[in-house]
Amino acid sequence: MSTLRIGGFAAAHNRPVLTIGVAPFDERTRPGTRKHVYVIELDRAVMAIGKFRKANPDARPDRLCVYVGASSLPPEKRFRQHKEGKKANRYAKKFGVRLVQRLMKNRQGLESWKKAEDSERRCAEKLRKRGYAVWSN
Repeated sequence: MSTLRIGGFAAAHNRPVLTIGVAPFDERTRPGTRKHVYVIELDRAVMAIGKFRKANPDARPDRLCVYVGASSLPPEKRFRQHKEGKKANRYAKKFGVRLVQRLMKNRQGLESWKKAEDSERRCAEKLRKRGYAVWSN
């Protein structure tokens, strides 16, 4: 955790000194950390939620309901966080079944948040056009 301490005086200048202590990097903030887009299958019962159903008027009954997200964590770890309620999307927490690997291909190891967010948006749009019921931030 970062700490900020303002205090003390520079001996030669008799001015306040600003010192900042920075915690070690974790897997989300370490420079060079790759971003991942992931797809979680949702139980079909999510279609009973009016807000979800309204966002997916063209969803086909033979297609999955999914949540699409992006994270700097590996998809498996992020899925566990959703299920445990840590920074969780409400649909992924309550209705999440499993990761759908075949829908996540070519969306791993992205270099920046901008690329990950763009990829997340494109993935959600593509799946929605194919008849999936999709929720994405």
